[in-house]
Amino acid sequence: MFAGGAAGFVAANRRVPAEVGLVTATAGLLAAAGGAWQLGLVAVGFGAGIAYLGLQTRLQHLAADPSQFAAAFALLKGCAATATFVGPAVYGQGGGRGLLLAGAAVFFGGLLALARAAEGPLDDTDPAWQRPGILDAGSLPAPAPAVTDDVPGQARPSVVFFTRPDHLGRLCHALASHHLGDGVALAVVVAGTDQGCPGETPVVEDPATAVARRYGMRRPRDGGPPVGYAVVDAAGRIRYRTLDPTVHEELTEIDTILDALP
Repeated sequence: MFAGGAAGFVAANRRVPAEVGLVTATAGLLAAAGGAWQLGLVAVGFGAGIAYLGLQTRLQHLAADPSQFAAAFALLKGCAATATFVGPAVYGQGGGRGLLLAGAAVFFGGLLALARAAEGPLDDTDPAWQRPGILDAGSLPAPAPAVTDDVPGQARPSVVFFTRPDHLGRLCHALASHHLGDGVALAVVVAGTDQGCPGETPVVEDPATAVARRYGMRRPRDGGPPVGYAVVDAAGRIRYRTLDPTVHEELTEIDTILDALP
């Protein structure tokens, strides 16, 4: 079981979806119930390892603030520790096997429901790429195409927001009331027509999402235009990009990314 869990962590780091882990763990439970308990427990450990890291990422996306994430993550760790150390002991006693298997099946079913509930139509199809919190992920850094005459900025960082017409008002209102730092150049790229944005932030119409494609923005689950942002350093290189449907509520995260730029 422990070996399976270690292999599951490796698979999760290669972006195997949490759903695959939960299905694998359930199959392991069925195998254990059928008598192949050694193979079954390895499969349970493997699936649980994948699901653990995947659900950790999704809990981070669901949490409105760090304290919520910390509480939810503590609950996930507690459940995982209980399953790891108490489960095998109960299973080894024989009499509690049926109850253990039934309880574990309900537990994994609940985790699968949580995984599904965490998915929104504007979220990334791969949660590992959404709000990763690290610079230069994947193919970055990469040259930033021009959006306006001032973005990317000359010798100053820039933030390019990508949004849809029905999200534009909330984003513009948030930008007008939040200071992203002295000298930071901003631009909003809307996948439609500019409906007006209060303040001095320029809005660029991009109904064909050509700018979003040049910036390498990923497609959300609903297949429509991306809602998120890209951070460009003073050298004109894209250092961070992510889908973020609630970016208007999380501008402080951009402050953190800007502070991390060299």
